[in-house]
Amino acid sequence: MADIAVLNLQISESFDLIIMDKQNSVIEEKLQGFDAIALSELNDHNLQRRIDSKYIFSYAALVEALGLLSDEFYVLEVNNKRLQTYNNVYYDTADFKLYNKHHNGHKNRYKVRTRHYLDSNLSFLELKFKDNKSVTTKSKIPLPNSKDNIKNFIFRNLPVEYTKLMPSLKNQYK
Repeated sequence: MADIAVLNLQISESFDLIIMDKQNSVIEEKLQGFDAIALSELNDHNLQRRIDSKYIFSYAALVEALGLLSDEFYVLEVNNKRLQTYNNVYYDTADFKLYNKHHNGHKNRYKVRTRHYLDSNLSFLELKFKDNKSVTTKSKIPLPNSKDNIKNFIFRNLPVEYTKLMPSLKNQYK
């Protein structure tokens, strides 16, 4: 199998829900043109250390791009679904140090979140570190987990200045 490239579609939920349902149907149809990769196969390709490239498309450009990319990418398929839904809760310090480092383009920055993958019913506490070469390293532990394991995980992976975190943003992506 060739190198795995993951196409992460993040569709804004600011549209009217009826329009979103129609748009999701079109996107799901386009994703049928991609070869599928199972979660177990994806886990075999260590994507915990990678360079992320994210793009913003208009809906029309996305539909066109999906038609052109099907020979270059795989699409994750979980429980016969190719458009996954996940909920996030992002954590930050009281003065938003993590967000501000990201917003101001700093390298050597962190992101902390919990992510629940609705279609596979899996949840993780994830810590991401982006270094000065734009390489992202992700560490994660499954949830639920013991308080001690979570505390040890945070102290092992974050500088002490970021260990007093609170929920700062909740969102859902499809």
